[in-house]
Amino acid sequence: FNSIFESAIAPMFEGRIRTIFKNYPIDQSCNDRAGRTLHPYACRAAMIAEAARRLGGNEGFWKAHDYLFKNRDRLAAGQISVESAAEELGVDAVAMTKLVGDPAILARLDEDIQKARMADIRGTPAVFVEGRLVDPLSAGELGFWDKLADWYWQRAGVPRPDSTRVRSATPNSPTAKGAP
Repeated sequence: FNSIFESAIAPMFEGRIRTIFKNYPIDQSCNDRAGRTLHPYACRAAMIAEAARRLGGNEGFWKAHDYLFKNRDRLAAGQISVESAAEELGVDAVAMTKLVGDPAILARLDEDIQKARMADIRGTPAVFVEGRLVDPLSAGELGFWDKLADWYWQRAGVPRPDSTRVRSATPNSPTAKGAP
């Protein structure tokens, strides 16, 4: 979702919309709210991504997020260690290894899970706009975001800039202005 958000959705709002990522691993080893474990390495991945955030800021987090998502099959097969992830991400492996088990990382993960619990989130991704949960099928549709952008610009009291309009979009397609 993040790549489509950055390339197609954010430009509709001229960067006036943002993504806030919260962890919700569907893995009972760290998330007792998960009815069952669908992703047995999700907790480990979340800890690696949060450790990357501590070492490299938000850029480090998103780099780790993208790397782990792209390599999710290798992750699920147990082929990605903390050390190999650190090497791939260009961060200190010893520091990352220490951070993965750090109580602050575990507390952040638990905080995200508790926020999901309060919002009655049970799966991923969960997208909220103006505090309202968006139907997961709608969140993947550029047409939904295009209509939301119309509403946003109207609410702002200014005409919607032509540069923010979708060139062409098909259901579940990221083809839009600024998209690859």
